[in-house]
Amino acid sequence: MRVYFARHGETDWNALKHIQGSRDIPLNATGRAQAQLLADRLAAQDARIARVYTSPLCRAVETAETVAARFGCGCEVLPGLAEIDFGDWEGMSWSEVRESDPAAFKHFQENRRTQRPPHGESCQDALDRLLPDVGRVLRLADPQGGEILFLTHSAVLKAFLCRLNGTPFSSISDAYTLGNAEFLTFSAEEILQKV
Repeated sequence: MRVYFARHGETDWNALKHIQGSRDIPLNATGRAQAQLLADRLAAQDARIARVYTSPLCRAVETAETVAARFGCGCEVLPGLAEIDFGDWEGMSWSEVRESDPAAFKHFQENRRTQRPPHGESCQDALDRLLPDVGRVLRLADPQGGEILFLTHSAVLKAFLCRLNGTPFSSISDAYTLGNAEFLTFSAEEILQKV
């Protein structure tokens, strides 16, 4: 069974390069158009999406609902898909974080798997909630019942890819670049071997 993971469409904070994290920032007009384009691209790939699971954050929910409407399927919030909480750094750009607290920024970049931003989460914290949710959904899914889309966020997707591919978390930003409303395709089997 094919499984898709996608990132939400653009928000104003994405356009400004601000760290969103747990902040509930809505899609902008470009993001809504990207959500429709995501649905179109999945349909062009002959996707047979029967169920969409989404982060609870509104930018993901709106993107997910657009895709679900295209495929005529249900859409359900899955808390583990929420973006990593970047704590005190949310609302800033990465360059502002680097300038305001260079030691904390350096430590975070070198130890992203376990290091938390002030009052935030690490990549491992996100994986600890993501992997059980995804694994449970895939283990309960009927392989003949259609495909699944998980709609989530950039940092969560990058942490997930590091886990699946054995990529060092210190290389997360260089190894993976995921634009708004981009999607990735996996088999359920390859994911279940790693979760």
